[in-house]
Amino acid sequence: IELRNPATGLLSGYVECTSPVELAAAVGRAREAQKAWYRTSYSNRARIIARFHDLVLDNSARVFDTIQSETGKSRRDALAELVTVAGTARYYLAHGERFLSARRKKGAIPLITRSVLAYRPHGLVGLITPWNYPFLLTVGDALPALLAGNAVFVKPSEWTPLSAALGKSLLVDSGLDPNLLTIVQGGPEVGSEVIRHVDYIAFTGGTVTGRKVAVAAAERLIPFSLELGGKNPMIVLKDAPLEHAAAALVAGAFSNAGQTCIAVERVYVEAPVFDRFANLVADSASKIKVGWSQSFDLDMGSMIHATRAGGVQDRVDNAIRSGASVLAGGRRRSDLGEAFVEPTVLAQVGQKDPIAVEETFGPVVSL
Repeated sequence: IELRNPATGLLSGYVECTSPVELAAAVGRAREAQKAWYRTSYSNRARIIARFHDLVLDNSARVFDTIQSETGKSRRDALAELVTVAGTARYYLAHGERFLSARRKKGAIPLITRSVLAYRPHGLVGLITPWNYPFLLTVGDALPALLAGNAVFVKPSEWTPLSAALGKSLLVDSGLDPNLLTIVQGGPEVGSEVIRHVDYIAFTGGTVTGRKVAVAAAERLIPFSLELGGKNPMIVLKDAPLEHAAAALVAGAFSNAGQTCIAVERVYVEAPVFDRFANLVADSASKIKVGWSQSFDLDMGSMIHATRAGGVQDRVDNAIRSGASVLAGGRRRSDLGEAFVEPTVLAQVGQKDPIAVEETFGPVVSL
């Protein structure tokens, strides 16, 4: 797989696709490694994750460069991934042992029987992860599974596989057996193969693929979790602190170029404060600095691909044709690159228009 920076078009690297034979062999190695990993103490597992936490921070520039090279996102959005991964490590290091400890429960017959709630690892956990947070949603999601005594298979997006590979290398440098974290590369067919082998599957991505993952997991009767799309609302009441609300909206709508499943895409504002709030948001959105930089001087980078940027622009154009007004943005920035779209604020959007009811997954918000 050839990888290019969507912001610049420059070559970022290559990865080799994983064949079914290679994947099956890795499963055998992972299961053997997991048996020994589970037998080791929690404190030994935690020491490795603690070293990883420190190593990630020590190698922050390398992490930023890798994330940016395959996503085109801004340096500050890459920083958000690193901070969240480090925070995830610290959280589970602080609380994981307590979460996993056995608990006494009431027995079926008082005084005669007793019951203990004990936790055991699934064994082999599979993660199928998306392109929008390629470091956070791969290595970050693997950390609690590893601490709980599992081996992990990660199938990152074929658009952003380099960050997962870097995450594994940092974990191995921290002392992790490389067979405990396997990165498999390729498209949907590789993801399907992962589901055939693991004991638990976690999927983050679109609803259409999520349904397929659910069916495949159900056929094998393995547990699974799905984190899919959303069309997230914000409500602004007339007595709200409007400056704070506007700042929160701009952060919630335009971070990571709006390519976040929890991004705010629609806002309901009480009529007496609508105009003032709209002006605040439009003014802030118009000041967002967009472009490509490996420094912290810009606010928002590119979208993941030119086709994605084109799809977002088509949806904005359709809304305008249906009567929506543009308060800020509204255009692609081909002068910056084919994958750039301005932070866009719309009003008077028809309540049944696609941009009002379907996930846009781009830097667009409708008031």
